[in-house]
Amino acid sequence: VIGLGYNFPFIPSSWVKKIGFSKIKEIPGSKTLFTAIGWGAIITFIPYLHYGGDFSIKQLSTFIVMFLVAFIRTATFDMRDIQGDLIVGKETFPIVLGEKRSKLLITMTILFLSIFLFLLSASSFIFPVHAIFFLAPIGYLALLVFASFSNPFWYTYSLEFFIDIAFYLMGFIALFLMF
Repeated sequence: VIGLGYNFPFIPSSWVKKIGFSKIKEIPGSKTLFTAIGWGAIITFIPYLHYGGDFSIKQLSTFIVMFLVAFIRTATFDMRDIQGDLIVGKETFPIVLGEKRSKLLITMTILFLSIFLFLLSASSFIFPVHAIFFLAPIGYLALLVFASFSNPFWYTYSLEFFIDIAFYLMGFIALFLMF
């Protein structure tokens, strides 16, 4: 549904000249945000809808963590794809904010994610040992992101493989912690 809405013109044509867009996909940076929202929603709310139960801070926390991880992933790939996006006219975060500010945004998101996990464990929403387990793939993700910032070699498509491993690690850790 969100994917269909992404390309659907939802702004009245009389307003388009004033605000500059008619579709969500025409909003600068929207691809990165909506990709992260989609990942977070699918990973969090589909199981919730399937199994039912009361919505709690755990589901919201899971959504926030997965949104942030997906945002880091997508924004890092946007950094890799700057040249192609410039050619086709996509306005991603690195194009709108610039490369330096985009790197700062990604770095601050990684920092916020780490602090958020720490606060969750400190407030007893998750066990401290669970936070430690989840900080490992986030540390791995941060290492890859920072390596890609400093070395253009990492802006290859193999980066996608290595970054996606962080998602698999988090999934395996979640399964492990269930038992």
